[in-house]
Amino acid sequence: MAMDAAIVIGGSLVIVALIFVFVFAIKSRAEEVAAAAAETRRCTIRDAKHGERVRIVGVAKAIGEPSLSPYTGTACVAWCTSGYGRTSGDRGGARNLPSRQDVEPFLIEDETGGIAVGTSHVQLDLLPTSVDADGPTKHPFGSGILQREAGGPVSFYEGVIPQGGQVAVTGIVQRDPDGSVRIVGDAANPAVISNLPTMLEG
Repeated sequence: MAMDAAIVIGGSLVIVALIFVFVFAIKSRAEEVAAAAAETRRCTIRDAKHGERVRIVGVAKAIGEPSLSPYTGTACVAWCTSGYGRTSGDRGGARNLPSRQDVEPFLIEDETGGIAVGTSHVQLDLLPTSVDADGPTKHPFGSGILQREAGGPVSFYEGVIPQGGQVAVTGIVQRDPDGSVRIVGDAANPAVISNLPTMLEG
């Protein structure tokens, strides 16, 4: 029995370690993508060449109805949420609420024109704002559980690209024969949508 218990415990530790490595690898890759986006050449929509990876800064305009962010109910083209708390009890520890995000089809417009943003392969790098957990719309999944289990303060964060707000999009430019133009990403190199000052400037 002791041997079986040791095997089970050992196997559980291996699984936890593998999950940690997997999550760390994903986070590291996301940080690499964001850093590369900040260093990508900024240009206007008019000057963006087909097949070139560029960073375009402008104003976000939803193609259809804008989305509503989960906590603040902000009309937006993109949002992401996260939460952090510390659980109570003898085995208390840090507890994170899984990050969630949503991106609606939208255009980015600058002084030279407009370009559609492909939303199939994107990474959001949004400025997080601390928010009240009792927002006007429904809470992201898991926020109630996190609040109940927390033995101390719980912090919730929301990042949004509001309708008509400043946004930077880094991706590959596609100019089609019919004259339409898009900025897109793929699985290996997602388009980065951001409102961080380092992305909006320079």
